[in-house]
Amino acid sequence: MESLDSLPNFKMIIKGENESYPYIYFENVLVSIPSSSKPVNTTLLTGVYPRRHGVPSTMWFDRKGEKIITLTTFSQRRIIEFLEKTETDTVFEYAHRSGKTTMAVATQVTKGVADQDWIKQGIHLWSQAFFANLFGDGKAIPDGAHLDRGTTKGLLGGYMYSLTDGLKGELKTEGDIPDLVVLHYVGLDIFTHYPRKFMEKENWNIDQIQHWYLREVLDPELGKLIAFLKENNIFENTIFFFAGDHGQTRITRHIDEKNFERGLAKKFRLMGQPYSAGEADLIVMPGASTKALY
Repeated sequence: MESLDSLPNFKMIIKGENESYPYIYFENVLVSIPSSSKPVNTTLLTGVYPRRHGVPSTMWFDRKGEKIITLTTFSQRRIIEFLEKTETDTVFEYAHRSGKTTMAVATQVTKGVADQDWIKQGIHLWSQAFFANLFGDGKAIPDGAHLDRGTTKGLLGGYMYSLTDGLKGELKTEGDIPDLVVLHYVGLDIFTHYPRKFMEKENWNIDQIQHWYLREVLDPELGKLIAFLKENNIFENTIFFFAGDHGQTRITRHIDEKNFERGLAKKFRLMGQPYSAGEADLIVMPGASTKALY
């Protein structure tokens, strides 16, 4: 935990202002499948897992309808529809059954959250993040730091057209804030895959990249949350839970999945053109480092 010395806000939450809090810390955690962003985020907030529920990786094949279904989408609505079809409860629904109120901010899983308590990252924020990185670092990838700073802003003050939906708005209109608030900082994932150019030139490893991001971006954002909670006398009654849904690796090259399929065509009958999966004995679904076998 010595790395916390450069993360004062994380350190205060985890160890306490006088470093007197008890805590449990696992330095190395083996992440089980599913191991790509949206499936693992779904697992984290629902408790479903492949062996019991048949929840696949990034993509899966519906043999009955011979259709490809994917979670690789910006639309949370599609994930909600999938969870509704499979009657999968989320942490929000468990909380509601216990009489607790909830709020979701920039999460990929929102089933069970009322519309007024679902603070979305609008297209304007993603557009800003895209152009910020394009002009700032020359990469046509959204800037994770810009997204995460926007997420904090949305949590506290709401977004465009919904400025009363943040925690400040809740205090003004309802007089209280939700019992359970789930906040998703997606920027660390994006930034780890596509770090700054100077980091690439100096060949930084994953630990160096992520620690830089924690120090320069996420710790200051946590400081903003702490300041808000203390200002409104809520901090002492707040329990923080930090969870990482999956690990990341540097992305240096993309492989066209069609080429991948054609390369295996002599061994398997595969989905995709010009191959048909209708009579396939085995279907291999490439996608985001995972392969699901059916």
